[in-house]
Amino acid sequence: MIFAIAYDIKDLERESRFLRRMNELGTNIQYLPNSFFIQCEDTTATLLYNNLRELTDDVDRLLITQVNKTALMGWLNTTVVNWIKEHN
Repeated sequence: MIFAIAYDIKDLERESRFLRRMNELGTNIQYLPNSFFIQCEDTTATLLYNNLRELTDDVDRLLITQVNKTALMGWLNTTVVNWIKEHN
């Protein structure tokens, strides 16, 4: 499954830990500043959120949603579009 993750982490150390964890959880690609697509098998948005939320603080912001390729509309870099096609 592919999920979209958007975040605003106020502390560089927390953000570094967050990004390391995201890399451990699955293959990902950045598509906008502070926004990634991540492929994680056998998980849900809730489980992914819980795993990443423990690295954030109440002043930070985090949004995770599952991506449905057939309902996805937008204008992104060709590299990102190809990544979605390969991972979905």
